[in-house]
Amino acid sequence: MKCHDKKSSRLIGIIAPFKPHVEKPVGKQTNLLKEFISAAQLFSLSAAIFSPESLVSISAENGKASGYTLAGSEWKKVRLPIPDVIYDRYYSDICGFDEVVENMKRALSRSIPFINPVQLTETVTDKLRFYEFMTEKSVLSPRIIADSIPGTEAEWKNVLNQKDGLIVKPRFGLMGRGVIRIHILPARIYQLHLAMKILRVNSTAELNGAIDYFVESMGLSRNDFIVQEEIRIPGNRYFDIRCLIQRNGTGLMEFTGMVVRCATRHAATPNIDQGGFAMDPEAWFQSALPGPNPSELIEHLRKSAETAYSAIETTTGNIGELGLDLLIDNNYNVYLLEANAKPGRFAFQRLSTGYGFEDGLKRRYAAIRARSIENPVLYGRFLANTERKDK
Repeated sequence: MKCHDKKSSRLIGIIAPFKPHVEKPVGKQTNLLKEFISAAQLFSLSAAIFSPESLVSISAENGKASGYTLAGSEWKKVRLPIPDVIYDRYYSDICGFDEVVENMKRALSRSIPFINPVQLTETVTDKLRFYEFMTEKSVLSPRIIADSIPGTEAEWKNVLNQKDGLIVKPRFGLMGRGVIRIHILPARIYQLHLAMKILRVNSTAELNGAIDYFVESMGLSRNDFIVQEEIRIPGNRYFDIRCLIQRNGTGLMEFTGMVVRCATRHAATPNIDQGGFAMDPEAWFQSALPGPNPSELIEHLRKSAETAYSAIETTTGNIGELGLDLLIDNNYNVYLLEANAKPGRFAFQRLSTGYGFEDGLKRRYAAIRARSIENPVLYGRFLANTERKDK
């Protein structure tokens, strides 16, 4: 990352839960946010992590809020004025919509620009609402068959008769946890693929019991899940294609990168947090879809991601960054699975450091990862400068 010409300093406030005195005070985001703050400093900006509560109550604390920033490689507690722009990286522990936190964000957004508009979280977090939204926008997505896990034998028969493959997943994201795949085998045997286990049961009663046990072990209820059709996919492992689209320092949309995430042999989800691994799209398409030209498939996926991104922006306004998870079937139809308003960079990092990858590929993904961190920094500066000019 190269430092640009110095300009008057702006402060980017990162909203995230911070736990001091532990090795990773921002959990799995710790390294990412350290890199974000370091990148901001390279571009003559300031960045610090705040709780939403501290920013909402800033006027009652002599115009300053307590937060944490980096001094070298160490975390340092600081008191700083109100940020010029906010980068929302707040993950709630609630399986659902955290109305308290979202209300605080709405209050802050009335006077401070957000890199990602507050409405984006409200649009993409609830998978059922997001599916309905994308259907209205004519964006192809796997059909949601039920808005909760069936509870009776009749309900199960109605759902199971619609498809020979179903996915039961949390209505609100849990980083890949809680996904159950159900397949109907000959003689009405039901195969459940959950976490790293495969179970086979002989009746809907046994199916109910197995799912009940799994759901209760997560501290959730049937109403916390949706049932979705499973798309027939090439190859013998579950996968998805993560596309990262951002806005850059000039405020323009930029397709930052694409990576294929594959599940390990016995996993029910390709999520990197759940043991999935990353592959370069061209290499993966050559092995899983050997017929078409990989470059044409990649371009097809890129255009599909940009179409979905633009469709969402018609409701939310300009989006600073969005992770879009796509799927392609045996007929090359592209489906939008989910959108993530707080995308990680684990997959790009894996390809930039992984053992056995060619040096050229590792350098390319290292550059993509670096760019993925620079973009929200520079877009934040763009928003702050634009806001100041408007005033």
